[in-house]
Amino acid sequence: MFGTERTRYVNALTALLRVTLLGIDARKPLSNAQILQVAAWRTRDEAIELRIARAEAVRLAQRIGELDAQIKDNTSEMTSLVKLSEGKELFELKGVGPVVAAVCVAA
Repeated sequence: MFGTERTRYVNALTALLRVTLLGIDARKPLSNAQILQVAAWRTRDEAIELRIARAEAVRLAQRIGELDAQIKDNTSEMTSLVKLSEGKELFELKGVGPVVAAVCVAA
């Protein structure tokens, strides 16, 4: 759930940065460092269309940061819950992470 929402926000931010000259090279996929850089931007004295685009870019980047934190918390909680269940041995299997283990336990 959080992953698809994050993808939507990253795609929207990438599109915005590709069509607006705000100082970020978005010809390739955005790195986490670029997203953090955009999230830290402040308002500037610039043309109204750039000011609005910059504010929207900051909003999108900050939301991506919030979603990253939620994904991290969710993964950590899932790991803890699976380790408390009878499915804790699943983590010993190669390729089984917290999401796959949680699905197996739930099934």
